[in-house]
Amino acid sequence: MGSFGDLHVWFCGLNKSSGEDDLTLGNTCRVDALDLILQFVSTIVLCVILLIGVCLKVPQPLCITKFPAHTCRWLLLVGLLILLLGSLAEGIITDSTFDNNESTKPHLYLTQCFAILVTLGTYYCLQLAEMYRLKSLLMGISVYWICSLSMQTLRLLSLQEMDAPLSDTARFYFATAMIVIYGVLLLLNCFVIQKYWQQRVPEEYEDHLDVDMYYKSDHVNTLSTLTYWWLNWLPILGYKRVVTIDDLGILPKGHRTKRIHKLFKQAYEQEKMRASKRSRPPSLWRVYFTVHGTGMVESLVMKIMADLFGFVGPLALGPIIVYVTNIVDPPINGNTTPGFISMEMLFTNGFVLVGVMFIATVLQSICTQTYEYWVNIEGVHIRSAIQVVKDFPFALSDNFMVYTLYPAFRRFSVKRFVFAGKRVCEV
Repeated sequence: MGSFGDLHVWFCGLNKSSGEDDLTLGNTCRVDALDLILQFVSTIVLCVILLIGVCLKVPQPLCITKFPAHTCRWLLLVGLLILLLGSLAEGIITDSTFDNNESTKPHLYLTQCFAILVTLGTYYCLQLAEMYRLKSLLMGISVYWICSLSMQTLRLLSLQEMDAPLSDTARFYFATAMIVIYGVLLLLNCFVIQKYWQQRVPEEYEDHLDVDMYYKSDHVNTLSTLTYWWLNWLPILGYKRVVTIDDLGILPKGHRTKRIHKLFKQAYEQEKMRASKRSRPPSLWRVYFTVHGTGMVESLVMKIMADLFGFVGPLALGPIIVYVTNIVDPPINGNTTPGFISMEMLFTNGFVLVGVMFIATVLQSICTQTYEYWVNIEGVHIRSAIQVVKDFPFALSDNFMVYTLYPAFRRFSVKRFVFAGKRVCEV
């Protein structure tokens, strides 16, 4: 009992958090201890899975079979990882508000450390589940998300039992956001397991089963697509020897001229029928938007997101300077009340703002390069479609003008958006 008591004092600190020393939900230390046990056990299980995956020499499939809402799940996990990093920072700063003579309170931040490790391991498990079609692995991930959802709910209840002002604590907002993300992830996982568990490879994946198919951007996980991890083989090969055209392999069906022309021709015929009913000439721009409208909208959203992330750095620079100034020349009434910090106090911490700037810079870089990639791909598709269509009632003397006009249109729209945002910030 003595060793358990010492461990309890170390984990909870001398004050055992701000709750009462009993088994009620009001003791946040006990809630964090339950969460820590869950995260620690999940970490052990993930280590075993990782060890098995490394030791077993199982042939790796040529591509993964993406389940429905694949991109949504991966982006939600990225958001969850960012929330866990923010929760970790909140716990460390909350611990620093207590008297320096008191022992530290690991329960405020130790749980988040293990949760970050488990979340990173979840990426690997989802990759294995889609690569080898392991239904049991998806079910195991669902069990973990159910337990994590329960732990975050207990954390919210513990704050209510303490009669703490929920709107003034950052922990409340982090717990609420995590409950939403865990709930959505759980629903998507259950939907995939029950409705869309196919036993054969879909038709759109057949061309990627060719051993000469190296262009796998559409059939790898979302992180690999956004970071171009799937393309690592090309610079490695180029470092060893000169890359030739034969080393690039064959094109997927979705990027071949035959399919592009077929889609463009169908859209043009539909536009001719629509225009003939209204006694008007067919609109080529309407054909563009019919065939490539989705790609245009997606790339426009990526560009807007990249520009918005660009505002984070200048906006965070001022509070960082204020934070450093307060360290060099502390204010007279600079003491903070011990306890859970607010969102305002969290985002006035210079170290947190530096982390926010780093994450925003990484996201801005990813969005920008994804935008440029999508723009060039759609521009090449449009140019290829126009080159093979011979029966248009008009002539295009310079097809390259269409190729360059496509990205220029979106750049012009985004520049207007950024200019309006700058004017708002100046005001």
